[in-house]
Amino acid sequence: VGAPLTEAVELVIPDRDYAIEAGFELLSDGPWGFLQLSAFHDVSGTHEGFEIDASYGIGFRYENWYIEPAIGLAYKSDDLNNYYWGVRPDEANDALPDYKAADGINPRVRLRVAYYFSREWSFALSAEYERLNDDAASSPLVERDGVLGYFAGFAYRF
Repeated sequence: VGAPLTEAVELVIPDRDYAIEAGFELLSDGPWGFLQLSAFHDVSGTHEGFEIDASYGIGFRYENWYIEPAIGLAYKSDDLNNYYWGVRPDEANDALPDYKAADGINPRVRLRVAYYFSREWSFALSAEYERLNDDAASSPLVERDGVLGYFAGFAYRF
């Protein structure tokens, strides 16, 4: 007589809705670079959490090129973190355990590169890596402890 067979449990990642957030942003810049402070709160009632963010960067211009590295920290509330990275009891099963994510601070780095065709037209590329805080990164929903975002597009200045 052999060991009893176990039934495989399908891993189903819970679906999350996007939130609508509103807030404010302060930006100060000069020859020393720029400092950006922002705060946003969920006004849609999706997760009812908030985020407070601070970034510093400095830009370098060479002919038609503009390069802007930046670093930052983002505090994400427990309501926000738990909504996106937590697993509710009604979503949990043998493959996906119940998990509650607390608040935390996410460090990040960003690089923006732009090429100016004229005073009005430019093309920009941007990449950002954000390291999830330990509580979010420990979630059973998370495969990697960071999030990579990127953007490419044309801009026209009036």
